[in-house]
Amino acid sequence: IFISGNHDYVCDDKLKKKFGYLPNEDPQEYLINDPIKKKKKGLASLFSKSKKPSLTKHAVIYLENTSCSLNLSLYFPNRPECANYILNVHGSPNTPNYEMAFSTSNLETIWNQIPKQTHLLLTHHPPLAIMDLAYQKNKRDTLYCSICQLNHATTKHHWGCPHLRDTVLTKLPHLRAHLFGHVHDNHGCFVHQATSILFSNASNPMGLRQSNIIYYSLK
Repeated sequence: IFISGNHDYVCDDKLKKKFGYLPNEDPQEYLINDPIKKKKKGLASLFSKSKKPSLTKHAVIYLENTSCSLNLSLYFPNRPECANYILNVHGSPNTPNYEMAFSTSNLETIWNQIPKQTHLLLTHHPPLAIMDLAYQKNKRDTLYCSICQLNHATTKHHWGCPHLRDTVLTKLPHLRAHLFGHVHDNHGCFVHQATSILFSNASNPMGLRQSNIIYYSLK
């Protein structure tokens, strides 16, 4: 299961229309001549000439503000704890409005559409004050932060969305895990004590080019 993010221009239908990319054109040619100067050649091999990914033969599920339900007994037939267990997954690629892929000024509406029966949530953007500290230039002091109620360097500030935080902590009663990325300075995972929700910022740490995989188990 995967979602897009703010650098995945080839996946964003709105940007493709804005910059003249049409479904009957060659995605590879579009990437080479990308007007935003983002040459994401690797992604082109995953897409057909239609607007949506053609990934069925790869056993991959692509979520774009959509959901899917997985019967885990089909994937783990020899594990009795997975018998008839349905895992509901929802995914969203959106980030705040700063003229990149899937950017929007209407995040609150998007989060309100997440189904209440969701067990596993995938978003590109983080919730406020949960592994969302990003580097900020020209700030050197260490001060008390009223957002996370901790002392941290003012070289870092919170990129997370307050509406997403409210949604995952108060409006999704069946949520077991929230996986996100976007902020490469705050890679890691932890379990929220009050709700037992597992939060994971799975973005590659700054300076590391290789994949950095986080393994976890939901019991």
